[in-house]
Amino acid sequence: ECSTQSTGLSSCKSYDSVLALPAALQATRALMVVSIVLGFIALLVATMGMKCTNCGGDDKVKKARIAMTGGIVFIVAGLAALVACSWIAHDIITDFYNPYTPTNA
Repeated sequence: ECSTQSTGLSSCKSYDSVLALPAALQATRALMVVSIVLGFIALLVATMGMKCTNCGGDDKVKKARIAMTGGIVFIVAGLAALVACSWIAHDIITDFYNPYTPTNA
């Protein structure tokens, strides 16, 4: 992160470690990892619930419930990604319009 003040002085802030990142950025990274893992699990569960697979037996009600569970997990994965993106976008926009943040000249 670099910013230049009106006097010509530039100020850069580098992160030496992933643990030195702001808490919001660490949380959004974790939420995205959770979203990816949940999406993969949902893909496996939804595949087992498909009518064209033999996993889970031939019971149609059981297959429908498995497919529904996969869909619900997909929705949760999508919500986790949506929350992560919205959170970091809010932080960026808030910093952009903050009058106390130094701007580039």
